[in-house]
Amino acid sequence: DKYSFILLSGDRDRFLDEIQELGVVDIKRSSKAIDEVSGSIVSEMEALKGQIREIQNCSDKLSESLKTRIAELGRSLSEARPWGSFDREAVKRFGIRLYSCSRKSFCPEWNESYALEIISEDKNKLYFAVAGDAKDFPLKEIALPAKDCAELEEEIAGLKSQLDQHSAELSSRKGEIPLLQDLIDKKCSGLSLYLARATAKSAAEGSLVLFEGCAPRENAEKLC
Repeated sequence: DKYSFILLSGDRDRFLDEIQELGVVDIKRSSKAIDEVSGSIVSEMEALKGQIREIQNCSDKLSESLKTRIAELGRSLSEARPWGSFDREAVKRFGIRLYSCSRKSFCPEWNESYALEIISEDKNKLYFAVAGDAKDFPLKEIALPAKDCAELEEEIAGLKSQLDQHSAELSSRKGEIPLLQDLIDKKCSGLSLYLARATAKSAAEGSLVLFEGCAPRENAEKLC
């Protein structure tokens, strides 16, 4: 049933406290934060909900950051893998340049004209290095990877270990969820009371206050 309550503005807080004790009345109020205080309460509730999601999913901002970095390094590893491990200083010292091409495009005569060595190959491509003077080589040079395979694999392994450890730490906090949910419920109750007070409709130049709300029929005697 729907009820309307008219009372003196000075009785507003006492009325709301008594209504809240019943725990069954839905007071008509704004559903959005209306000022700095209610906005702060909503932010605190959202932060607590966020903690619960992170614990349930065993993933938070740090987890996502680690996953992103691992994916980036994975792509770098795929690009560096054909070249294996290398001595960067030796590559520079001997003027070694890197190239790749399809098997069909590879010209055997290059072996006679250049100091060429095939580093690796797959079913479609050849990956090779040319030492010395190769400025007139007919293919576009490939930039030397910033890190070789061994370095990238080591870094990826370290990040994966860090991610596993952090995920385990989040999982170990699942026992905190009931407490966090209880805090949310308490803040929600406090916000409901605050908003009901803040959005009360004043009449008669502020001397009267009007509330509208709903309650189950069995509570009629308590409310009347």
